[in-house]
Amino acid sequence: MKLTHIRNATILIEFESAGQHIGLLVHPMLSQRGALPSLRFLGARRQRNPLVDLPAAWQALSKSV
Repeated sequence: MKLTHIRNATILIEFESAGQHIGLLVHPMLSQRGALPSLRFLGARRQRNPLVDLPAAWQALSKSV
C-alpha cells in the first residue's frame, strides 16, 4: 500500500496485489487555490477555499489512479 498526501484531506491510496492495481482519491479537492467559497461559521477570518496551491506534481499523481 502506498499513501500520498496531496493537500489537506486529499490523499491518494494505492494498492497492488497479484498484478492488480487499485487507486483511490480520498476527499478529492482539486480546485485551484481560492476557487471555492469560504466556510460560513468562521466569522471575520473567512478565506476562500482551498487555502493552498496544489503540489506541482498532482496531475501525474491523478493519472496513476
